Amino acid sequence: MKTMNKKTLARIARVMYDLQEYCRFSDGCHRCFMADFWRCLTADVSCIPQFWGITKADIERLEADAD
Repeated sequence: MKTMNKKTLARIARVMYDLQEYCRFSDGCHRCFMADFWRCLTADVSCIPQFWGITKADIERLEADAD
């Protein structure tokens, strides 16, 4: 099995952070372009991006670690 390098992990975290922020500042899940996907994925709110809890500090740490 192939593993991800740290640079790829940092990029994925950045995309997840951007999606989290989009979700947080959109007008609720009913306006999200992926609302049905999130609802179908699980009933647990931890799958909804606005509740992921990724911080800018997390991103900065991962990017610094990747360099």
